[in-house]
Amino acid sequence: MRIFSQNLMNYNIPIPEGSIFRINLAWINTLDELKTILKKYEYSKIFMDLPIGRTKPPNNKYSFDDLMPILLIKIFNILQFQMLIHHKILIFLLIRFQNM
Repeated sequence: MRIFSQNLMNYNIPIPEGSIFRINLAWINTLDELKTILKKYEYSKIFMDLPIGRTKPPNNKYSFDDLMPILLIKIFNILQFQMLIHHKILIFLLIRFQNM
């Protein structure tokens, strides 16, 4: 398992395919910034670090209620993508069996 930090964004280093992209929410200044990052890495596996009781800076805080609408959109997009892949596979199989 390879986990890469969001700090790689500062150097324009791509996240290798199959890796996990770690987002430390303490370093995310706004929810819009989080949405932008999730959009940019929409095909990556994401690990979100939600620090609780962090006292050292940066000290951005988000509640689960703040994050839930954003996370639900991410989950919905993943499900749509998976359904599209299954749909394409099904069409391929139907065409293949039809031509036999």
